[in-house]
Amino acid sequence: MEAQQPQSSDTFDQRMSQWIASQGFWFQLRYSLSGGGGWSGAMFHLLRMFLRLLVVVVLVGIGVLYYLTKRADTPEFREGMEARFAEATGAAEVKILDFQRSQGLGMMRGLAAEGTATSFFNSLEARNLRFEMGLLDGIREEWRPGVIDINSVDAVVKGGANSSEEAGQAIDVLFRETPGFEVDGIRVTRTRLSWGYAIGSEVRNFGKIADSRLEATRVGSSWRLVFRGGTFTQNWMTDFPIHELIFILRPDGLEVEEGWLGVPEGDPPAGTPGDEIKSWKWKVEFQDVRVDGGEYPEFSGKLVFDSVPLETLVAGQLETRIEGRLSGELELSGSTNSAEGVGFKGSFEIPEGAQLAMRDEFALLRTIDVVDAFNNYKRIDFDTGSFDVTTGGGQLELSNVDLAALDEDSESVRIGLTGDVVVRKPTREEAADLAGIEEVVGASSSAMQKKAEAEMSLKRAAAAARKAEGSESGEGTSESLDFFKSLQDDRKELERLRDEASSRFLRTLIFDGSFRLSIPGDAFGRSPALRELHPVNAQTGRIDLVVPLNGPLFSLTEEQADEMYQIDTDSR
Repeated sequence: MEAQQPQSSDTFDQRMSQWIASQGFWFQLRYSLSGGGGWSGAMFHLLRMFLRLLVVVVLVGIGVLYYLTKRADTPEFREGMEARFAEATGAAEVKILDFQRSQGLGMMRGLAAEGTATSFFNSLEARNLRFEMGLLDGIREEWRPGVIDINSVDAVVKGGANSSEEAGQAIDVLFRETPGFEVDGIRVTRTRLSWGYAIGSEVRNFGKIADSRLEATRVGSSWRLVFRGGTFTQNWMTDFPIHELIFILRPDGLEVEEGWLGVPEGDPPAGTPGDEIKSWKWKVEFQDVRVDGGEYPEFSGKLVFDSVPLETLVAGQLETRIEGRLSGELELSGSTNSAEGVGFKGSFEIPEGAQLAMRDEFALLRTIDVVDAFNNYKRIDFDTGSFDVTTGGGQLELSNVDLAALDEDSESVRIGLTGDVVVRKPTREEAADLAGIEEVVGASSSAMQKKAEAEMSLKRAAAAARKAEGSESGEGTSESLDFFKSLQDDRKELERLRDEASSRFLRTLIFDGSFRLSIPGDAFGRSPALRELHPVNAQTGRIDLVVPLNGPLFSLTEEQADEMYQIDTDSR
């Protein structure tokens, strides 16, 4: 009995301790202080409870940290980001590809959006985005991502709106400030922006900035956009090299703070302002250029051209017929959202030390070169002269043309060219004669637009079907990839249709007007019939030929050339 007493006592004490431990912290503390354990017992219980609490806190902390770390990888977080971006930009649909957070940075492999009537873009695609992102960003109300770095952006920006209400909504979306979300700026390595009519009438309205570096900074209620490198296109100004373009984008429109296109001499340091470059091979300067916003954005200001190569101003078959350099000033007018399009008006002149060359691609020059045994017409280099230019409504008018090729020895005029001509799109009858079909180039833009929209609708329908399949199988990434591919296909299709329409437009341009070609007085010395038909001007000592310009470029002067050749042949 005595041997079993200590074991029973131990068992009782153990049960008592377990019972006390189950009564809670405050009972244990009172029990310890009342004599059941004294201060040492109280401290022991406090330490044990603290350790338990610490273990719970650590486990909870690990769980919260794991959630905060991994939440950016969840479909719910990505879908929330897509919804917030769509709301902020007025987009119809937004997809984010491979969003993740690592070492304090948020990263997206891609972001694509399709615009609506109230957004400022029709489509937008950005690749490889990086920005600051803390653990609590996206949960707490305040989030400052800093400067957003983007590898590439392709966007089709609206050149206007269907109504003043839509224009106002698009402006509101563009300049709206999101409480608690502040972006310091945007840096894009390769930017491609296009605006204006995409097909049909794009020769009047279409413009783009391609392959340019962009730095966008928010300044108060405005955006300051700096483009360096790449090319600029507007109407017939095609792929002009960008040295620097600085735009101030405000709710009431866009202002060009600095604008320099062209090629500097040498290799100035990157970022050198255009007005600090002392020597240029050629350049175009923007002066007081602005675009007033609204339903029909209105262009104003002036472009100053200095020794600009002619091949940058003309396209198609004209490049093989004329070449040289021009200087001048053109005033801007019109809108990217009107039938008249963006217009230019001013004058050009041959700069000092340069020439404007005309080759014998024109039939009349080839014939005169055969008939005239004393002079060469394979290439005529005009040394001085000028002409006025007016563009708009899909046509180009050259007026007051006055060019002169000087004699190398006497500096007197050897060959002169004067006159006026209008270059326009063909009428329905002219287009039918040219193409053999009753289709007007340019006037059929609505049909082409419907065709393009039908083709793109089919692609969207296919993408929607793939999206539904992906949703059923839970393939969110596949759905996003399909959306990206759909936007890319739409953009490529618009570019293809635009290029086809532009090429067709240029091939079928009609010339209306006449020039007076003044050639040396001895040109028809061996052709009595031509000498009698075209006598020498007693005042100038040269022969003046009236040259009608009617029809498409490829047939200009052919009829007159054939008649001249036949007269010369018959008289010998």
